[in-house]
Amino acid sequence: MSGVATPAQIALGAELGMGPAETERCLLLASMPRTEIDAVTALQLGPDGDSWLTWDEALSLHRMSEPDRDEVLALVYSGENGEREMGVAEALASDSLDKDQRSRFRPGVTASRETGRRRPRGYADWRPQHRTQALLDDVQNVLEEYADFLPLTVRQIFYRLVGAHGYEKTERAYSRLGEHLVRARRARLVPFDAIRDDGIVTYSSRWHGGPADFWDDAIGRAHEYRRDRQAGQPRYVELWCESAGMAPQLANVADGFSVPVFSAGGFASLSAVRLIVDRAVRRGVPTVLLHVGDFDPSGESIFGAIVEDARAFAVEDAVIGTQRVEGIRLALTAAQVEEYDLPTAPAKQSDSRSARWIGGTCQLEALPPDTLARTVRDALDGLFEPSRLCREIELEARDRTELLRALPAEGEAA
Repeated sequence: MSGVATPAQIALGAELGMGPAETERCLLLASMPRTEIDAVTALQLGPDGDSWLTWDEALSLHRMSEPDRDEVLALVYSGENGEREMGVAEALASDSLDKDQRSRFRPGVTASRETGRRRPRGYADWRPQHRTQALLDDVQNVLEEYADFLPLTVRQIFYRLVGAHGYEKTERAYSRLGEHLVRARRARLVPFDAIRDDGIVTYSSRWHGGPADFWDDAIGRAHEYRRDRQAGQPRYVELWCESAGMAPQLANVADGFSVPVFSAGGFASLSAVRLIVDRAVRRGVPTVLLHVGDFDPSGESIFGAIVEDARAFAVEDAVIGTQRVEGIRLALTAAQVEEYDLPTAPAKQSDSRSARWIGGTCQLEALPPDTLARTVRDALDGLFEPSRLCREIELEARDRTELLRALPAEGEAA
């Protein structure tokens, strides 16, 4: 039986809830002798039985000649104590293999570093190879250099390694760095809170364990009391960014101005645009959207589309003329790419907007964190009236004193 599914077999698999790849996998397994399946599984599990290879990687190795397979496996498990050091695709791209050996790798099969194999769970001891430890030392230097801007994203660390430590600027190197940082955090070599991964949206309420807990919470909130420092300003500012992973460090800058930070990966949904408009028409002053994102066709279009759509809604919904939406693109711009000599890459041909794009593209994470923070802070300084901002800070201190005077002292609440 062939491992290539016919249209009829794919249709049957779809009825069973399987995609084309799953259907072909079932057909392939059905056609393989049990001994061959066991041989591929043994390769997949690796020397320590920890499933470090995907099934496709293991199958490709199984189909090689024994000498070629042994040479590739020696590269894959070249870490200390036979630890897996790289993926099969990386091993096959190594200069240690000749062109003929690399060409024997089945076309279309690439290493999967995220699926198809079991990763360590929880904390896991790890003794990095010498060159990997040297890389982690460079990472630690980057984290210390930007200690005031943590957490950093993996890509921010990557670009700093490229610019200051001569690290290879390829997606393969970026992927390898990401995997090393996962292992390093599990091994307690790098703090978890130093690195931010995109991801989680949380919905939660505040619960209390009783009246005493409530009063302790109230006392803590009184100590942290903040007024809206945008009150009385001639405009209201929102800061938008493409990457959720960069939102915390942007919030560290924006918080001093009571400016909220929003993240929209890709084109914002209609609901997100509608919420912008709802907020804008509740204010008596213009709403200014500041945006930071990649310098590429999509990054430029994302911001333009959000502002244009929100502005069109606001024109119809506004009660007074000052209830409008404006937009300012802070970063990344062509001028910043040139000024800071940031690394560029050709525009993605898969992006339909690339046809009208001139020059290279650049990711926001290539801009050093301190430079990005300074860019945002300078923009906010220029949009705020200093006297009104200082007035709100003075009122904030007065209000905090009154709140604390009205509350029971810590430890005295019933």
